[in-house]
Amino acid sequence: DLTLYTRRGRYQLSVRSLEPRGMGALEIAFRQLRERLEKEGLFAEEHKKPLPFIPGKIVLVTSRSGAAVRDMLKSIFDRFPGANVSVFPVSVQGTGAAGEIAAALDALNFDGSFDVIVIGRGGGSLEDLWAFNEEVVARAVYRSRIPVVSAVGHERDVSISDLVADRRAMTPTEVGLIVVPDQRELLQRLDELRDSLVVSLTRIYSAAADRLAYAWRHPVFARPQAIIPPLANRLDAARARIDHQAGLVLTAVRERLKRALVSLDSLSPLAVLARGYSITRDKSGNILTHPGCLVVGQSIETILSRGRIISRVDAVTQEGEPDA
Repeated sequence: DLTLYTRRGRYQLSVRSLEPRGMGALEIAFRQLRERLEKEGLFAEEHKKPLPFIPGKIVLVTSRSGAAVRDMLKSIFDRFPGANVSVFPVSVQGTGAAGEIAAALDALNFDGSFDVIVIGRGGGSLEDLWAFNEEVVARAVYRSRIPVVSAVGHERDVSISDLVADRRAMTPTEVGLIVVPDQRELLQRLDELRDSLVVSLTRIYSAAADRLAYAWRHPVFARPQAIIPPLANRLDAARARIDHQAGLVLTAVRERLKRALVSLDSLSPLAVLARGYSITRDKSGNILTHPGCLVVGQSIETILSRGRIISRVDAVTQEGEPDA
Protein backbone atom coordinates (compact mmCIF):
# COMPACT_ATOMS: atom_id res chain seq x y z
CA ASP A 1 0.00 0.00 0.00
CA LEU A 2 1.24 3.47 -0.85
CA THR A 3 0.47 6.33 1.60
CA LEU A 4 1.19 10.04 0.98
CA TYR A 5 1.93 12.49 3.81
CA THR A 6 1.07 15.79 2.10
CA ARG A 7 2.35 18.14 4.81
CA ARG A 8 5.84 16.62 4.67
CA GLY A 9 5.73 15.48 1.08
CA ARG A 10 6.65 11.88 1.98
CA TYR A 11 5.46 8.54 0.69
CA GLN A 12 5.20 5.33 2.78
CA LEU A 13 5.21 1.85 1.16
CA SER A 14 3.68 -1.00 3.27
CA VAL A 15 4.86 -4.47 2.12
CA ARG A 16 2.72 -7.48 3.12
CA SER A 17 4.82 -10.24 1.43
CA LEU A 18 8.15 -10.68 -0.32
CA GLU A 19 9.23 -13.24 -2.90
CA PRO A 20 12.64 -13.68 -4.52
CA ARG A 21 12.66 -12.40 -8.04
CA GLY A 22 11.68 -15.11 -10.52
CA MET A 23 10.71 -17.62 -7.81
CA GLY A 24 7.21 -18.19 -6.42
CA ALA A 25 6.13 -19.16 -2.94
CA LEU A 26 5.53 -22.79 -3.92
CA GLU A 27 9.00 -23.09 -5.39
CA ILE A 28 10.50 -21.74 -2.18
CA ALA A 29 8.44 -24.12 -0.08
CA PHE A 30 9.48 -27.02 -2.32
CA ARG A 31 13.17 -26.23 -1.93
CA GLN A 32 12.93 -25.76 1.81
CA LEU A 33 11.06 -29.06 2.33
CA ARG A 34 13.40 -30.91 0.01
CA GLU A 35 16.45 -29.65 1.90
CA ARG A 36 14.96 -30.55 5.30
CA LEU A 37 13.85 -34.05 4.30
CA GLU A 38 17.17 -34.74 2.62
CA LYS A 39 18.98 -33.89 5.86
CA GLU A 40 16.70 -36.32 7.70
CA GLY A 41 17.71 -39.10 5.29
CA LEU A 42 14.34 -39.68 3.61
CA PHE A 43 16.00 -39.73 0.18
CA ALA A 44 18.88 -42.05 1.14
CA GLU A 45 19.46 -45.06 -1.11
CA GLU A 46 19.87 -47.49 1.78
CA HIS A 47 16.20 -46.99 2.70
CA LYS A 48 14.91 -47.87 -0.77
CA LYS A 49 13.29 -51.30 -1.09
CA PRO A 50 13.72 -53.55 -4.15
CA LEU A 51 10.71 -54.28 -6.33
CA PRO A 52 9.63 -57.91 -6.82
CA PHE A 53 10.50 -59.40 -10.21
CA ILE A 54 6.91 -60.50 -10.89
CA PRO A 55 4.54 -58.79 -8.41
CA GLY A 56 1.48 -60.80 -7.44
CA LYS A 57 -0.77 -57.76 -6.84
CA ILE A 58 -0.27 -54.16 -7.95
CA VAL A 59 -2.33 -51.20 -6.76
CA LEU A 60 -2.51 -47.76 -8.40
CA VAL A 61 -3.20 -44.84 -6.05
CA THR A 62 -4.43 -42.15 -8.42
CA SER A 63 -7.52 -40.46 -9.81
CA ARG A 64 -10.03 -42.85 -11.31
CA SER A 65 -11.02 -40.39 -14.03
CA GLY A 66 -7.64 -39.04 -15.13
CA ALA A 67 -5.70 -40.03 -18.23
CA ALA A 68 -2.80 -41.16 -16.02
CA VAL A 69 -4.63 -44.24 -14.74
CA ARG A 70 -5.36 -45.35 -18.29
CA ASP A 71 -1.72 -44.84 -19.26
CA MET A 72 -0.54 -46.85 -16.26
CA LEU A 73 -2.92 -49.73 -16.92
CA LYS A 74 -2.06 -49.83 -20.62
CA SER A 75 1.70 -49.81 -19.95
CA ILE A 76 1.34 -52.66 -17.45
CA PHE A 77 -0.99 -54.87 -19.50
CA ASP A 78 1.01 -54.30 -22.70
CA ARG A 79 4.03 -55.85 -21.01
CA PHE A 80 2.30 -58.39 -18.77
CA PRO A 81 -1.30 -59.15 -19.78
CA GLY A 82 -1.80 -61.45 -16.79
CA ALA A 83 -0.97 -58.82 -14.18
CA ASN A 84 -3.31 -58.41 -11.20
CA VAL A 85 -3.90 -54.65 -10.92
CA SER A 86 -6.26 -52.73 -8.63
CA VAL A 87 -7.05 -49.00 -8.47
CA PHE A 88 -7.37 -47.12 -5.19
CA PRO A 89 -9.08 -43.85 -6.24
CA VAL A 90 -7.95 -40.61 -4.55
CA SER A 91 -7.94 -36.92 -5.32
CA VAL A 92 -4.63 -35.91 -6.88
CA GLN A 93 -4.94 -32.13 -6.63
CA GLY A 94 -6.72 -29.53 -4.59
CA THR A 95 -7.43 -29.17 -0.89
CA GLY A 96 -7.23 -32.46 0.99
CA ALA A 97 -5.59 -34.41 -1.85
CA ALA A 98 -2.32 -34.94 0.04
CA GLY A 99 -4.21 -36.29 3.06
CA GLU A 100 -6.13 -38.74 0.85
CA ILE A 101 -2.93 -40.03 -0.76
CA ALA A 102 -1.20 -40.47 2.63
CA ALA A 103 -4.26 -42.20 4.10
CA ALA A 104 -4.42 -44.56 1.09
CA LEU A 105 -0.76 -45.55 1.58
CA ASP A 106 -1.34 -46.28 5.28
CA ALA A 107 -4.51 -48.29 4.53
CA LEU A 108 -2.77 -50.41 1.88
CA ASN A 109 0.10 -51.15 4.26
CA PHE A 110 -2.40 -52.14 6.93
CA ASP A 111 -4.09 -54.46 4.40
CA GLY A 112 -0.70 -55.95 3.47
CA SER A 113 -1.92 -57.97 0.47
CA PHE A 114 -0.25 -55.91 -2.26
CA ASP A 115 3.31 -56.29 -3.55
CA VAL A 116 3.77 -52.87 -5.21
CA ILE A 117 2.08 -49.49 -4.75
CA VAL A 118 2.12 -46.92 -7.56
CA ILE A 119 1.20 -43.30 -6.77
CA GLY A 120 0.94 -40.64 -9.44
CA ARG A 121 -0.94 -38.48 -11.87
CA GLY A 122 -0.50 -36.78 -15.22
CA GLY A 123 1.31 -33.55 -15.94
CA GLY A 124 0.32 -30.06 -14.84
CA SER A 125 1.56 -26.91 -13.21
CA LEU A 126 3.43 -26.85 -9.91
CA GLU A 127 0.15 -26.00 -8.22
CA ASP A 128 -1.55 -29.01 -9.87
CA LEU A 129 1.20 -31.38 -8.73
CA TRP A 130 1.55 -29.87 -5.26
CA ALA A 131 -0.23 -32.71 -3.41
CA PHE A 132 2.80 -34.92 -4.16
CA ASN A 133 5.11 -32.29 -2.64
CA GLU A 134 3.36 -32.27 0.72
CA GLU A 135 5.28 -33.52 3.74
CA VAL A 136 2.41 -35.78 4.82
CA VAL A 137 2.73 -37.72 1.54
CA ALA A 138 6.54 -37.90 1.83
CA ARG A 139 6.26 -39.34 5.35
CA ALA A 140 3.67 -41.91 4.27
CA VAL A 141 5.84 -43.05 1.35
CA TYR A 142 8.89 -43.32 3.61
CA ARG A 143 7.17 -45.46 6.26
CA SER A 144 5.52 -47.77 3.72
CA ARG A 145 6.65 -51.37 4.13
CA ILE A 146 5.44 -52.10 0.59
CA PRO A 147 7.68 -50.80 -2.24
CA VAL A 148 6.34 -47.53 -3.70
CA VAL A 149 6.76 -46.29 -7.27
CA SER A 150 6.13 -42.58 -7.85
CA ALA A 151 4.91 -41.49 -11.32
CA VAL A 152 4.09 -37.80 -11.14
CA GLY A 153 3.78 -35.56 -14.17
CA HIS A 154 6.34 -35.49 -16.97
CA GLU A 155 10.06 -36.19 -16.96
CA ARG A 156 10.94 -32.60 -16.10
CA ASP A 157 8.58 -32.62 -13.11
CA VAL A 158 10.42 -33.83 -10.00
CA SER A 159 8.26 -34.09 -6.91
CA ILE A 160 9.11 -34.81 -3.28
CA SER A 161 7.33 -38.18 -3.59
CA ASP A 162 9.64 -39.04 -6.52
CA LEU A 163 12.66 -38.48 -4.28
CA VAL A 164 11.32 -40.49 -1.33
CA ALA A 165 9.84 -43.38 -3.35
CA ASP A 166 11.72 -46.62 -3.91
CA ARG A 167 11.56 -46.07 -7.69
CA ARG A 168 10.59 -43.14 -9.88
CA ALA A 169 8.75 -43.43 -13.19
CA MET A 170 9.48 -40.47 -15.43
CA THR A 171 5.88 -40.54 -16.67
CA PRO A 172 2.80 -42.68 -15.94
CA THR A 173 3.41 -44.55 -19.20
CA GLU A 174 6.78 -45.74 -17.83
CA VAL A 175 5.15 -47.51 -14.88
CA GLY A 176 4.79 -50.81 -16.74
CA LEU A 177 8.49 -50.80 -17.69
CA ILE A 178 9.45 -50.54 -14.01
CA VAL A 179 6.81 -52.65 -12.28
CA VAL A 180 6.45 -55.76 -14.46
CA PRO A 181 8.72 -57.74 -16.82
CA ASP A 182 7.92 -58.22 -20.49
CA GLN A 183 5.83 -61.38 -20.69
CA ARG A 184 6.89 -62.05 -24.29
CA GLU A 185 10.56 -61.94 -23.30
CA LEU A 186 9.86 -64.26 -20.38
CA LEU A 187 8.07 -66.77 -22.60
CA GLN A 188 10.88 -66.60 -25.14
CA ARG A 189 13.43 -67.16 -22.36
CA LEU A 190 11.39 -70.10 -21.07
CA ASP A 191 11.35 -71.61 -24.57
CA GLU A 192 15.13 -71.21 -24.75
CA LEU A 193 15.57 -72.84 -21.35
CA ARG A 194 13.23 -75.69 -22.35
CA ASP A 195 15.22 -76.31 -25.54
CA SER A 196 18.48 -76.21 -23.59
CA LEU A 197 17.05 -78.65 -21.04
CA VAL A 198 15.93 -81.03 -23.80
CA VAL A 199 19.40 -80.94 -25.36
CA SER A 200 21.06 -81.57 -21.99
CA LEU A 201 18.72 -84.44 -21.11
CA THR A 202 19.22 -85.97 -24.57
CA ARG A 203 22.99 -85.79 -24.13
CA ILE A 204 22.76 -87.36 -20.67
CA TYR A 205 20.44 -90.10 -21.97
CA SER A 206 22.76 -90.88 -24.89
CA ALA A 207 25.81 -91.09 -22.61
CA ALA A 208 23.95 -93.38 -20.20
CA ALA A 209 22.75 -95.58 -23.07
CA ASP A 210 26.32 -95.89 -24.38
CA ARG A 211 27.61 -96.88 -20.92
CA LEU A 212 24.81 -99.43 -20.56
CA ALA A 213 25.54 -100.93 -23.98
CA TYR A 214 29.24 -101.18 -23.13
CA ALA A 215 28.39 -102.83 -19.81
CA TRP A 216 26.20 -105.43 -21.55
CA ARG A 217 29.12 -106.33 -23.80
CA HIS A 218 31.30 -107.05 -20.77
CA PRO A 219 31.99 -110.78 -20.18
CA VAL A 220 30.29 -110.65 -16.82
CA PHE A 221 26.99 -110.10 -18.62
CA ALA A 222 27.74 -111.78 -21.95
CA ARG A 223 29.16 -115.06 -20.46
CA PRO A 224 28.68 -114.96 -16.71
CA GLN A 225 29.68 -118.64 -16.30
CA ALA A 226 33.10 -117.92 -17.85
CA ILE A 227 34.22 -115.73 -14.97
CA ILE A 228 33.71 -118.44 -12.30
CA PRO A 229 36.78 -120.68 -13.01
CA PRO A 230 39.34 -117.84 -12.91
CA LEU A 231 37.80 -116.59 -9.68
CA ALA A 232 37.85 -120.12 -8.22
CA ASN A 233 41.54 -120.47 -9.17
CA ARG A 234 42.34 -117.16 -7.52
CA LEU A 235 40.45 -118.27 -4.43
CA ASP A 236 42.38 -121.58 -4.27
CA ALA A 237 45.70 -119.79 -4.70
CA ALA A 238 44.78 -117.33 -1.95
CA ARG A 239 43.77 -120.19 0.36
CA ALA A 240 47.11 -121.97 -0.30
CA ARG A 241 49.06 -118.81 0.45
CA ILE A 242 47.11 -118.34 3.67
CA ASP A 243 47.74 -121.97 4.75
CA HIS A 244 51.46 -121.66 3.98
CA GLN A 245 51.80 -118.38 5.86
CA ALA A 246 49.80 -119.77 8.78
CA GLY A 247 52.10 -122.83 8.92
CA LEU A 248 55.19 -120.64 8.97
CA VAL A 249 53.78 -118.50 11.72
CA LEU A 250 52.72 -121.54 13.78
CA THR A 251 56.18 -123.15 13.44
CA ALA A 252 57.86 -119.95 14.51
CA VAL A 253 55.59 -119.68 17.54
CA ARG A 254 56.27 -123.28 18.53
CA GLU A 255 60.03 -122.71 18.35
CA ARG A 256 59.76 -119.60 20.48
CA LEU A 257 57.65 -121.54 22.99
CA LYS A 258 60.23 -124.37 23.19
CA ARG A 259 63.02 -121.90 23.82
CA ALA A 260 60.97 -120.22 26.51
CA LEU A 261 60.22 -123.57 28.21
CA VAL A 262 63.89 -124.54 28.17
CA SER A 263 64.83 -121.18 29.65
CA LEU A 264 62.18 -121.50 32.34
CA ASP A 265 63.23 -125.06 33.14
CA SER A 266 66.84 -124.02 33.58
CA LEU A 267 65.75 -121.34 36.02
CA SER A 268 63.41 -123.60 37.98
CA PRO A 269 64.44 -124.37 41.61
CA LEU A 270 63.42 -128.00 41.04
CA ALA A 271 65.99 -128.33 38.28
CA VAL A 272 68.63 -127.02 40.66
CA LEU A 273 67.59 -129.57 43.25
CA ALA A 274 67.75 -132.35 40.67
CA ARG A 275 71.44 -131.59 40.18
CA GLY A 276 72.15 -132.50 43.85
CA TYR A 277 71.44 -129.23 45.59
CA SER A 278 69.02 -128.79 48.50
CA ILE A 279 67.13 -126.03 50.32
CA THR A 280 67.16 -125.75 54.10
CA ARG A 281 64.47 -123.90 56.06
CA ASP A 282 63.79 -123.29 59.72
CA LYS A 283 60.51 -124.24 61.36
CA SER A 284 59.05 -120.84 60.28
CA GLY A 285 59.79 -121.57 56.61
CA ASN A 286 62.64 -119.10 56.31
CA ILE A 287 65.38 -120.24 53.96
CA LEU A 288 68.70 -120.52 55.72
CA THR A 289 71.57 -118.83 53.93
CA HIS A 290 74.28 -118.83 56.65
CA PRO A 291 74.83 -120.68 59.94
CA GLY A 292 74.53 -117.56 62.01
CA CYS A 293 70.77 -117.99 61.72
CA LEU A 294 70.87 -121.31 63.68
CA VAL A 295 71.25 -122.40 67.26
CA VAL A 296 72.12 -125.83 68.64
CA GLY A 297 69.06 -128.01 69.13
CA GLN A 298 66.98 -126.17 66.54
CA SER A 299 64.86 -128.22 64.16
CA ILE A 300 65.43 -127.63 60.44
CA GLU A 301 63.91 -128.96 57.21
CA THR A 302 65.96 -129.89 54.16
CA ILE A 303 64.17 -130.06 50.79
CA LEU A 304 65.64 -132.40 48.20
CA SER A 305 64.56 -133.07 44.61
CA ARG A 306 62.54 -136.05 45.89
CA GLY A 307 61.40 -135.59 49.45
CA ARG A 308 62.36 -133.88 52.70
CA ILE A 309 64.58 -134.44 55.71
CA ILE A 310 63.79 -133.17 59.22
CA SER A 311 66.91 -132.85 61.39
CA ARG A 312 68.16 -131.21 64.55
CA VAL A 313 71.24 -128.98 64.81
CA ASP A 314 73.98 -130.54 66.91
CA ALA A 315 76.65 -127.95 66.13
CA VAL A 316 77.02 -124.67 64.22
CA THR A 317 80.26 -123.80 62.47
CA GLN A 318 80.88 -120.34 60.95
CA GLU A 319 83.09 -120.30 57.89
CA GLY A 320 86.70 -119.92 58.99
CA GLU A 321 85.95 -120.79 62.67
CA PRO A 322 86.45 -124.03 64.66
CA ASP A 323 83.49 -126.24 65.30
CA ALA A 324 81.30 -125.21 68.21
